[in-house]
Amino acid sequence: MTMKQLQYVFIGAGNMGAALINGILSKGIAAADTITAVDTDTAKLDRLKVRGVYTTTDIAAAIKNAGIIILCVKPQSIDSVAAAVAQGNKNNTPIISIAAGITIARLQKHFSSEIEIIRVMPNTPALIGYGMSGLAFAAHVSEKTRTVALSIFNAIGETVVVDEPQLDAITGLSGSGPAYIFQVIQALAAGGIDQGLPEETAVRCAVQTVRGAAELIKQTGESPDTLTDKVSSPGGTTVAGLAAIRKQHGFEALREGVAAATQRSRELGGGK
Repeated sequence: MTMKQLQYVFIGAGNMGAALINGILSKGIAAADTITAVDTDTAKLDRLKVRGVYTTTDIAAAIKNAGIIILCVKPQSIDSVAAAVAQGNKNNTPIISIAAGITIARLQKHFSSEIEIIRVMPNTPALIGYGMSGLAFAAHVSEKTRTVALSIFNAIGETVVVDEPQLDAITGLSGSGPAYIFQVIQALAAGGIDQGLPEETAVRCAVQTVRGAAELIKQTGESPDTLTDKVSSPGGTTVAGLAAIRKQHGFEALREGVAAATQRSRELGGGK
């Protein structure tokens, strides 16, 4: 069975579930008639129905012939949803979960030990195809299932494969990271406004500066430090600006933010 023939079942049709479905449709990974979306909110299902996917509120019916099941639900709902899936998963279909902080061991308690489980931490830029997703595989996940999982999340951006304990750091960095960058943009724009720029101009400049700087690193392959040196003329404006930011511990604060979010992820996962 090819990826296009595989039956994909997404349980949870919120923002991330919809992004994944739209991603694999847009990239041609799956045909609409091989995708089922399950949710209790029929308004969310209606938004996907126009793409030609099958929609239902019935988990048991949806997973009967599933080739892969993707749990796109909040952590507080994962146990009840996993229990419902376990009851109907007679074919030991592989499970992917994007529930933050929910460990593979916790998920495994609901299922047969034979079932392949994959845990994923995506982030919100996935909504526009620029996501960063970290994937961790249970030890017995097959190469075929790994390939399917990677194809799903590569459809909404980029992926990295890590050992499960490292997913907490992925959460602290790329999972929570967009919020840090939103605030960096806000601060840059505020600085421009303070110096006399109109708000619209300041925000536009800040957004494009962050976007361009990130793309420059990606396209050149040079390190952030190397590119910083290239733009920092001795006695110039950049050096003055960097010195002021360092004086306020601005860069160190971002490192501490990643550390705090990582620790919180560990706590939510029960310290595992």
